[in-house]
Amino acid sequence: MIPSRQQILKYINLTIIIIGIFLLFHGITNALFSRHPENELSSKSVTHISLITGIIVISYSIYCFKQYINYNKKEMYLLIISVGCLIIMYCILSIFTNSITTYSINSIIKKEQLIGVENEFNCCGWKEPRNYCSSKILPTCYHVLITPHNTYKTITSLITLLEIIHIVILLIGTCISYKPTKRKEDFYSMYTNIGEK
Repeated sequence: MIPSRQQILKYINLTIIIIGIFLLFHGITNALFSRHPENELSSKSVTHISLITGIIVISYSIYCFKQYINYNKKEMYLLIISVGCLIIMYCILSIFTNSITTYSINSIIKKEQLIGVENEFNCCGWKEPRNYCSSKILPTCYHVLITPHNTYKTITSLITLLEIIHIVILLIGTCISYKPTKRKEDFYSMYTNIGEK
């Protein structure tokens, strides 16, 4: 049985809510389990943007889900589409910003001069542990500095893709259900009736 458009919209929003919860969890775990000090290059820089994005996405999707349950509120669709487009732009911008951050970290940190980075961020090696570190205890510096950004980008990219599908379905449904008014015919008939009088 093929689901209706309304059911598809509900499923998409439920999925976005679940993924948004993972995004909140990602931000909280970064805040709780980061071993290194506060630094703009650390994974704590992802904490705030993960929490903000998660809250925005979940709040929006819950609102949409309520609107689709009360299917008679069709006048709210334009608002839903407009806010959805803003969220898509925000997600794309945050993904782009994270990409620049990861590129900057890769450019700044020289693999042959890792000792200072290892001491500051309590990590060992870049992508692979070094011999002089206890690899069983310390994570790699790549895992500490880059992985949180990549995780955020992956989750947010998935949310962005689902939100684009969500908006496209809404736009198609809105265009199909749109019935143009016969203003020209009404205008013509009004003057015809006046002439007949």
